[in-house]
Amino acid sequence: MISNELLSKVLEIEVNDIDYSDYIKDTVYFTTHSRGINNEEDNISVYELAYKCKEWLKSLGLGYEITSIADHIWFALTDKTGKVYNHKSTISELEHVIAACEWVLHNYKKESTSD
Repeated sequence: MISNELLSKVLEIEVNDIDYSDYIKDTVYFTTHSRGINNEEDNISVYELAYKCKEWLKSLGLGYEITSIADHIWFALTDKTGKVYNHKSTISELEHVIAACEWVLHNYKKESTSD
């Protein structure tokens, strides 16, 4: 499942809450805080979310790439040198894309705060 923090970064809005009850379907529902309005409801398809997560990852300029192996059964997060940081066998590409982006978000924050 995607965190409020990652969804906020990916969509470039402040996400207050995610409704996980419908998460397994094709749409993620969430509430936002924008223009001084609390609890504005919105949603995004899981396919668009996966695409936006991959684009967010590229936009960081860190050289990370999500690759699939063996017909989308194994996924790997690699850097530009080919080093594997996160790999997982999963039934859902979206689950892996989100897990990889969450990993980068938390590890990138550690790297940037250790300067």
